[in-house]
Formats: sequence, structure tokens, C-alpha cells
Amino acid sequence: MAGFEAGFGATIGFSLVVFSMVLTAYDTNLAWCFYGETCSVHLFGHGRTIRTAYRVLWLPFTMIGALGGLEAIWSISDTLNGLMAVPNLIALLALGGVIVKLTKQFLTKSNHYSPISSQ
Repeated sequence: MAGFEAGFGATIGFSLVVFSMVLTAYDTNLAWCFYGETCSVHLFGHGRTIRTAYRVLWLPFTMIGALGGLEAIWSISDTLNGLMAVPNLIALLALGGVIVKLTKQFLTKSNHYSPISSQ
């Protein structure tokens, strides 16, 4: 902010930074809402009811995020982001054998089609 104030003057520099922050917060909120809405549609089925229900549920959490205590919000956010790893780790464990098999097949086939030998 100090850099913008030095370059554009105190009023314009401050206003420009604040305006940019507001736009960034707004578009981030819209993007995350759309991302979650799209995921809920894939999980629960296509339809206006699912989309509307997600949007209605999104609004109170947006208010809590904007008005709640910062430490509590970050703790909840960190916990939920950590929990997103659980399904991925389960899938990695469940598909580990398939991954090893496909990797071995790929490496076996790629030895026959080396870019050096094809020239």
C-alpha cells in the first residue's frame, strides 16, 4: 500500500489497493462457491434444487467467515483442508497395486520405444 501511495498519492493509492482487495475477495468467494456447487451437483445429481440448496447453505458460512474470529476461522479451515486428504489417501492405498502394475507396464513398453533408437 505504501508503494501505491508513493506512486499515486495517498488517496488514490489507498483507494486502488482497497478496491483491488475487495474485488479479489469477491471473485475468490464466487469461485469457491461455484467450485463447491459443481462438486455437489456431481455428488447429489443435476438439478436446480441441488444448486439452490448449496447456495443457501453457502451464505451463512460466508457470513461466519466474514464476521467470525480470525483464529477460529483459520483453525476450521485448516482442519477441513486436512480432512480433504483422507479420501485421497484411502484411494492411494486402495489403488496402489493398480498403480504399480500400470507403471511397470509403461516402463516395459517405453524401453522398446526409446526416442534415441527411433532416429
